[in-house]
Formats: sequence, C-alpha cells, structure tokens
Amino acid sequence: MDIGCGRGSFLARLVSPLGVRRTLGLDISEAAVASVAARGIPVVRGGIHRIPFKGGQFDFIFARHVLDQNPAVPEALVECRRALRRSGRFIARGERSRSGSDAQPAH
Repeated sequence: MDIGCGRGSFLARLVSPLGVRRTLGLDISEAAVASVAARGIPVVRGGIHRIPFKGGQFDFIFARHVLDQNPAVPEALVECRRALRRSGRFIARGERSRSGSDAQPAH
C-alpha cells in the first residue's frame, strides 16, 4: 500500500517492471483517488491515521512525504503497524531540504 499515493506513479512503477501482483493506493484527496482509479490502479480514499482495513492486511506500506506534513507522527506509526502483517515492512520518506539531506529520515 502506498499512503499518500498522489497520482499513483509509484504504484504504476511497482506493477510493470517489478511484477508486484497486488497494489493499493490510499490518499485523502478525492482528486488523487479519481486520478489513480482512472489509471486502473486500486485506490481507496483515506489517511494514515485511519487506514480503512482490518489489521494485519499488508506486507508493505510506503509513505512518501506524508509523515513530514503530520503533527501526530507517533499515532500514524501505530496505525501503520496495525495495518501491517507481522512480517510486514514500512518505509517512510520525507522531503529534501535545500542542502539535499532528508528533512526527516526514513523510519
């Protein structure tokens, strides 16, 4: 699952060259959800604080430019952990600063 999937570019790159079988986008923006759905990629409207799925459903969650815009990071991380399978992986990436270093490191 790609949280904050935007237009779905990351999801599209996973499916074609890497052969990932199932992907899902999650975004709070109605426009983003419509854009991703138009590309034929499964997408759901929602956010990082209330992932609209039962716990333990995902092998991988990616959140790019989501946590650095979020004042409640600990709660968001707890929700991501809930959504992941026991052996699941979570990767978060923040914005780059002007110096080129990450403003918030990957968690």
